[in-house]
Amino acid sequence: MNPRIQVEHTITEQVTGVDLVQTQLKVAAGSFLDKLAKLPPPAPEGWAIQARVALLPGGAGVLSKYIEPFGPGVRIDSGVAQGVTVPAEYDPMIIKLICFVEKGKSFEACVESVLSSLDGLVLEGVKVNKDMLARILKDDLFAKNEVYTRFLSDKPELVTGKPAADKVAAGAGQLIKV
Repeated sequence: MNPRIQVEHTITEQVTGVDLVQTQLKVAAGSFLDKLAKLPPPAPEGWAIQARVALLPGGAGVLSKYIEPFGPGVRIDSGVAQGVTVPAEYDPMIIKLICFVEKGKSFEACVESVLSSLDGLVLEGVKVNKDMLARILKDDLFAKNEVYTRFLSDKPELVTGKPAADKVAAGAGQLIKV
């Protein structure tokens, strides 16, 4: 058993309506496990996406301006505030931006909510991966749920924001652009 709460727990919480941290604490206190075992598992409803806003290499500094997005289904989990020095020595993730749309709305609506929230997130004084997250969300393969393990290494332009260099393959004694 892994008793540690996962960083992705917010997605489960949003689509099930179950506060996993509160439930974990009740189970640890010994007063809830018998009740929990009798409950049917919660059925997920709606869509949720978590965008992990993290420092880029060399991006640490004083957060001179910080404005969080807000709106229906928008949740921010962070440990930063305006005027705080964000150090490079720790985990680079500084904000979890979670967007949820209820049952009956589309995955695309959830993606649009995240994109709008990323656009409304203001972080000045530090360098973060906000633009990269937006590029990933706008990618056709992401939209079709065709993301795979090597997705970002195969699409470096999503990471760098620069057009991918032409790939060159050797064939029949000549170089061929593919």
